[in-house]
Amino acid sequence: MGIKYGMGDSAKAVLCVILLFSITFVVFEHTVEIREPWFGELSNNNHQWLTGSILKYSKNWYLEGPLNLKFAMLENPRSIEFPTISSRDPYTSYPPGTVFSIYFASEIVGHEPTTALVMDYDLLNHFLIAFFLSIMIFFFLRQLKIDYLNSFFFSIIPIFMELLLPAPLYWHQNVFFADQAVILLFVLYTFLEISRDNINNRYLFKFLNIIQNVVLFYGFLTDWLFVFIALTVYIKRIIDGEIVLSKKIYPFIKGSLFYWFAPLLALFLFAIQLYILGTIGHTLSEALIRTGMSQNITVVGYSQNGLNMFMGYFDMGYGPIAVSALLVSIYTFILISILAYYRSYKQKINYNVENVKKILYLIGILLFPCILQVLVFSNHSILHDFSVLKFSLSFATVPLVFLPLLVFFMFENSFFKNFSYELSIFKRFNIDFRLFIIFLIVFAASSSYVAYENPNYKNFFPQSIVILRL
Repeated sequence: MGIKYGMGDSAKAVLCVILLFSITFVVFEHTVEIREPWFGELSNNNHQWLTGSILKYSKNWYLEGPLNLKFAMLENPRSIEFPTISSRDPYTSYPPGTVFSIYFASEIVGHEPTTALVMDYDLLNHFLIAFFLSIMIFFFLRQLKIDYLNSFFFSIIPIFMELLLPAPLYWHQNVFFADQAVILLFVLYTFLEISRDNINNRYLFKFLNIIQNVVLFYGFLTDWLFVFIALTVYIKRIIDGEIVLSKKIYPFIKGSLFYWFAPLLALFLFAIQLYILGTIGHTLSEALIRTGMSQNITVVGYSQNGLNMFMGYFDMGYGPIAVSALLVSIYTFILISILAYYRSYKQKINYNVENVKKILYLIGILLFPCILQVLVFSNHSILHDFSVLKFSLSFATVPLVFLPLLVFFMFENSFFKNFSYELSIFKRFNIDFRLFIIFLIVFAASSSYVAYENPNYKNFFPQSIVILRL
């Protein structure tokens, strides 16, 4: 298959993927059952009007055709009062990528969008996020040459974290807009990035590049988070030497243009749409409001009160330990990056260089785009509690999967060398006993935490449903 980390025992890999799918499905079905009382109806609670907005936009597309409407997200229906597209109040703060998914789903089922259809798609979105997150970790750990059993066990942890914590549990059924739609694209793009790093088959590499650029293109048409995802991966490729930064500027320009072609095409198409709709000035004004740079309205900004509000969103969505866990992740990332660079500079290479580098890259991709979006769109992030949803990926993976493994591989040949005792059964099946012990510790911590926080999902859902008829 041309994969460097070896799939000689492909049956084991297939079995692990099937088991991960089964576990994800069982846990997901449980979440469907506990969310069922709120399925199919919208209320005036906690941003559910965003789902109503997507219903409006996609219904207009379904009834009138997206091309006829210039792919615009229109707030008002066609009527005597609103005879033109401009009079129907186009919403242009985001490109219209989110609407495509619901529009195509409606075309497939053969009827106009409904609340139930949007929620079905949102739930499917949530299932696929959890599943692809788990298999991404599984194949990534196999790249690190971790045995199948430990790779499989560590891949289970994010399934429970992503599916059962309160924030994703609520936001991935009752609310669907750009912030929800972009998460699956984020996972897919990251999965493709770590996969292409370990392909030596030229044709398979090109195929993955094409698929990844399609995801990147659609991601830019969905949510502005992809600007920061693309920037982070771009920096990673420069550091890794794939995009060559040297005295010869031509290879760098060529590599950069090839990388940014899909995003620039998406932005160009969006700019054309704004020009046709005559909303370029309005959209730029909205962008300034979201960044906190507008002088026309009161902006919360990152005052002490604003920070407290943002931290409160984490507390409500993931529990009181979430912010501390992410801060520890950032500090550990920085410290080990410095230590790895120092050891390499001093030629004291007594750690697993490749594994440490790969883990640092993946932590950076999962964590820093989210931080950058919050910093740049400060006003938007502070005023909307769903702005912390994107952190579900990093919270489900970094503190209890990647950080323990990062520390292990950084000190494997020093501190952890003294803990190499293995039972005969572990030796027989080539299982690293040390990693198995680490897994038991983090699994106990994650499962206890999820069991404690899961009941708090009820704080998000309305106690009584006030139905919004659309």
